[in-house]
Amino acid sequence: MSLIPTYHIVVLGTGGVGKSSLVLRFTADEFVDEYDPTIEDKYRDHVYTVDGRGVKLDLTDTAGQEEYHCLHEQWIMEGDAFMVVFSVTDQNSLAEANLVHETIQDIRPDDDFPVVLVGNKVDLYKEQKVSADDARKIANNWNAPLFLTSAKENVQVEEAFFELVREIRKKGVMPRKGSQFQSAGMSPDDDNGSNDCCTIL
Repeated sequence: MSLIPTYHIVVLGTGGVGKSSLVLRFTADEFVDEYDPTIEDKYRDHVYTVDGRGVKLDLTDTAGQEEYHCLHEQWIMEGDAFMVVFSVTDQNSLAEANLVHETIQDIRPDDDFPVVLVGNKVDLYKEQKVSADDARKIANNWNAPLFLTSAKENVQVEEAFFELVREIRKKGVMPRKGSQFQSAGMSPDDDNGSNDCCTIL
């Protein structure tokens, strides 16, 4: 038997940067251009293969609840890793992303948490307000990878999530309780369990 680890990823950032769009593109290969609280997760218990090893991801999409700061501490304490998202069309969203990172640092007992910085909406290049250099400076300050993505055109979305998995492994984060055992030799994509591994709030 081989263990398929489960990790909790929290997707954070100010409103309107495309957090739900990224999550839906990654989990369901679908695109939505605005937050829809009626969306239900239709893809459950999926095992992703990253560098030849299976992993399950419990994704918390915080879209629509950015103003509920009382929830932020809970999300951050429960998260194993963080995707912090800004929009390349909104300079303020990059500053907000930096504040989110500072909040994580304030709340977490450990300061070496897995995180990636994601600049979404690169398809709107005519409206771009944030330069790649400015974003890269912040990512370098965090010692974190940077990805410039388009949920609409499916640019670098899977790569960003998979790199976060690599950061989790590199930093030695322990799998969450409830990680599933799977028969050795079984393809990860053959697992059709019933645990819900994506929470779209």
